[in-house]
Amino acid sequence: MFKQKLYIIFGCILCVFGMIGIFVPILPTTPFLLAGAMLFARSSPQLYRKLCSNEYLGSFIKNYREHCGVPYKTIRKAMLFLWLTVAVSVYFTGQPWQKLILFAVGCGVSLHLLSLKKSNRKPLNFTLIELLVSIGAITILCSILLGVFNRARAAGAKTVCMNNLRQISMALHLYSFEYEDFIPPLVNGMHGSCMVVKMNNSPLGLGHLIGNYGTSPRNYGCPLNPQNLPYNVARNWQNSSNAQNAYLYRFDDQDFKPKLSHPENSKRSFLIDFCCISNSKNIIAHNFEDINCAYVDGSVRRHKNSPAPNHLFTLTMTISNGQMQTSSAAAWQNADSF
Repeated sequence: MFKQKLYIIFGCILCVFGMIGIFVPILPTTPFLLAGAMLFARSSPQLYRKLCSNEYLGSFIKNYREHCGVPYKTIRKAMLFLWLTVAVSVYFTGQPWQKLILFAVGCGVSLHLLSLKKSNRKPLNFTLIELLVSIGAITILCSILLGVFNRARAAGAKTVCMNNLRQISMALHLYSFEYEDFIPPLVNGMHGSCMVVKMNNSPLGLGHLIGNYGTSPRNYGCPLNPQNLPYNVARNWQNSSNAQNAYLYRFDDQDFKPKLSHPENSKRSFLIDFCCISNSKNIIAHNFEDINCAYVDGSVRRHKNSPAPNHLFTLTMTISNGQMQTSSAAAWQNADSF
């Protein structure tokens, strides 16, 4: 009696998985239904008859017994619907890696369809609906979920970036309080703006703040700057004699005063996401869409950006005699204008 009940329970579970497999291609429908039918045959003839006589579920068992395959017409329609849905999803998906995933899903499902046993019999309506609904649902849901995930991830990364600038701003204020209102210096004879934080194993600019005043090396990396991610900045800071961070530090560029509380600094920005275009390597922050600016008053604001050099906040960079030079005038002027 106990064994019979156990067979019925497991048979029901297998049938549920089989029904789920109708709409989820990664789950096989027929093997689960066949296993469930076998258990029902040994425990409950009444459940076995109901399963086999069911208009929809019974067709899977019948097709297996009669060695029938999927009609060619159904395969062709399913392939057409699959790639039409993938194409629409790819069109509305912005990120290349999302397009790649959708393409991989399409290829995987296509291989699955082509590997099915085929026949010339007249297709059952439910078989066609099953294939079309399951394939369409998978691709559309992938597109929607990837889009939602990408937007949520980007929004979270922008928040992390803003929090990093707030942490650095607070550390800079603490530093200036300790050093008679002066902000962290560059090397002697160096002026302007700088994204280098360590040179020849000596801290430079913002490097004087790293590991001090409540900040860690990861705070100086931006999750939306592929060249200077938090992990990369922390690794380079620990293991390299020279390191740069994700933000451009304004020491005395465009008449910015090295004394933080100088009246002329009151409405100025001293730190922005570093984003530049050069002949050798582009440094892309926030996908050229926007950047964050930290101001002397402690606020952090987000401004629109574009990939056009020296138009908003995207700089140009040249390397001469091993020295990196950036044209940051337009960026600081635009930041100060807000």
